[in-house]
Amino acid sequence: MTVNLRDLTDRVADRADMTGEAAARVVTAYAADLGHPVPAGAPEAPDLDVPEEDAEAILGAILTGDHGHSGHLDTVAEATAARESARAALDAADTAWRQAIRDATAAGHSRAEVAAAAGVSRSRVHQVVGQ
Repeated sequence: MTVNLRDLTDRVADRADMTGEAAARVVTAYAADLGHPVPAGAPEAPDLDVPEEDAEAILGAILTGDHGHSGHLDTVAEATAARESARAALDAADTAWRQAIRDATAAGHSRAEVAAAAGVSRSRVHQVVGQ
């Protein structure tokens, strides 16, 4: 026996107190996780029949509060780690940039020359040197 994903979406929306659009996204994502050929980003669940055991697994996961998919959560965790790494690299580059500006002015270069090399205004160089 099979269950249509649109019918399953209606059941999920009713039983999980979700909007139809949210239910469609979650149902579609779970169906894709189970290997069913569903279009990505569709605003509604596709007109696709899935085995009843898959429909029950989807419904059960949603009703028990498992709205996340490990793949999505892994992606969030990886993106967060990359973001933190990029922030750390930016902080290190900014510190090196500020020190290079201080070193150049201490070596006798004018603030206009340093500003031109750094691509900033003379007043910005003055601000960095004064920190």
